[in-house]
Amino acid sequence: MGMADLSELHTGDDVVVYTSEPFDREVEFTGSPEAVLHIATTATDADWVVELHAVDEKGSSRLVNEGVARARYRRSRSAPQPVEPGRVEEYVVGMRPMSVQLPAGERLRVVVTAGKYPAYERHPQSYVDLTTVEESGFAAADHTVHSGRDAPSRIVLPVVEPEARGGWIDNPWPFPALIAPTPTIERSVAELLG
Repeated sequence: MGMADLSELHTGDDVVVYTSEPFDREVEFTGSPEAVLHIATTATDADWVVELHAVDEKGSSRLVNEGVARARYRRSRSAPQPVEPGRVEEYVVGMRPMSVQLPAGERLRVVVTAGKYPAYERHPQSYVDLTTVEESGFAAADHTVHSGRDAPSRIVLPVVEPEARGGWIDNPWPFPALIAPTPTIERSVAELLG
């Protein structure tokens, strides 16, 4: 993750960007965030990349975490399935464990896109064998992120409440043999936007 200002990358028509209101107090995130997205696409397969950014008072945006999910594995890694074009499906995009404190006045930004080449391999936007696909197998696709009561796209954030700070969190990462309670708060996109 880094200190570079990435705000210029959030202006294209190939990204969906949600930015919270400024925090009125310092906020700590410790654990593994995840995005739950409801997306309809014209493709039969796609990648979903979700980034979390800290946005300072000047508008500079720095990456603090990211995750990627491939649509064909939305139900099972061992039994991939093509996407039905036009159908709204739920996708869970997990992110790496993190611990970051954002001071009062900063905002959290969620960026959703269908690719991040060259950080991740290019996706042909179709349900094909990815090891043998040729350039002619790549296609453009339209993706729509849905939110609201019927399609509650949201970000699940591991928020550490102020009264818990300074204490030791036994294990904020989900290793099965070491599971300990991790404080998490689900925020809908509407709540993040105020």
